[in-house]
Formats: sequence, C-alpha cells, structure tokens
Amino acid sequence: FVAIARGRVWVTVQEAAPAGRAEGPDAATIRVATEAFVDFLDPAFAADALSRWLTSATCARLMSYPDRAGAAGGTLVPEVAASAPAVSQDGRTWTFTVRKGFRFSPPSPQPVTAASFKHAIERALHPRLRTPAATLGREIAGFDAYRAGRAAHLAGVVAAGDRLTIRLTEPIPDFSRRLAEPAFCAVPTDTPIAAEPLRTVPSAGPYYVSSLTPAQSLVLERNPSYDGPRPH
Repeated sequence: FVAIARGRVWVTVQEAAPAGRAEGPDAATIRVATEAFVDFLDPAFAADALSRWLTSATCARLMSYPDRAGAAGGTLVPEVAASAPAVSQDGRTWTFTVRKGFRFSPPSPQPVTAASFKHAIERALHPRLRTPAATLGREIAGFDAYRAGRAAHLAGVVAAGDRLTIRLTEPIPDFSRRLAEPAFCAVPTDTPIAAEPLRTVPSAGPYYVSSLTPAQSLVLERNPSYDGPRPH
C-alpha cells in the first residue's frame, strides 16, 4: 500500500510468505511505521489521511467503495444497505433498507440496524461535537434546529425497523457519497455524544481496534462479527 499525504510518502511492506500455510501469531500480519500520531479512532472525528485510511478498514457504511483498483474502486455499492436507496421523484427523500446479519465488534453485543445509522448521523452532526462532518448535513430537514439545540433529534432522519429515511430540504445528487464519509459509519446506539473524541468505538466493518496506545501503537484485528461483502 502506498499513500501520499502531508508531503510524505507512506509505504507498507510485508515479507514474502513462505511456502505452505503461515503459522503463529505473526501469520498474515502487516506492520506499518508512520510518524503520524493516532490518539483516537472515533469515526465522527476522522479527518486526516491516516484516520480515514484506518476507518476504511473498520467502518461499515450504508454504501461503500469496493476494495478494487481503478474506476471500480470509486463507484459506490451497497454494503449494509440491501440495495441502492429509493429516492423520491423530487430528490428530497432517501430511503435505505438495512440488511440483517451485521453486528458490531467486541465488546458491543448490538446488531447493526437502521437506528445505528440514525445515531451515527445525529452524533456526527451534534453541536457538542463540532466535527468536520457538520457541513455535510446542512440540507437534512431539521438541521438548523438540531444544531441550535432546539431539538433533541434531527427531524429529517427516521429509523423504523430495517428502514432509514432521510428527508432533505433540497435535492443533493451526491448524497450517497456524503453518507459514505467515515463520520456516518454505523455506531452502536449507546455510543456517547461527548465533546472530546472517544478513544475507540466498536465498529462493524471487516476489522476493529483491538488495542490502542496513544502516540505509540494501534492494532487492528479481524472483526469476528463481520459478515459483509468486503474481504478481510
């Protein structure tokens, strides 16, 4: 993997696998050295290149970018959503159906539901957090009242069973791309809305944060609860 950010080139290196099946704790392990610090991995605050790279491995989104090279990797496909959203004729109402079978990583016992995404959206846009994602939701109905503290919830975001409905004040053709931002990854419904980023948040993607020592090390392991279409 090669990435360019902040004037630096980051490269991951993995030794060639020996013949036969690798055994032991280091089997299929990739180590990455970087000068960037990772003090937390809260998707609502993922803005720098390293955080976005890490959340791409840990997050589960309604629609996501497949792990493919070239143009195919830039085309959104359903992940937790059962299919592409149903969009009203005026372009202002988006309805997603959430697939069953997704669950969060340890230590959360929760399944991923439409309510998980509703909480993620409201958490990322909550005035207490002041996250970079706030500008992505300005067209959601009820945004101004919610940001001003006059409403406990976003009027335009409704979760009912396996359906998530989002009403907009005006059509946004690329709204699916906005929802694919790390800030709107599924999070458990009991994830706190705190002014400071959480160290880690249970995730629903192929990997999860198994340990984090601020400014020293972060370990991702396979999420045993992941049953989605993305490869580990």
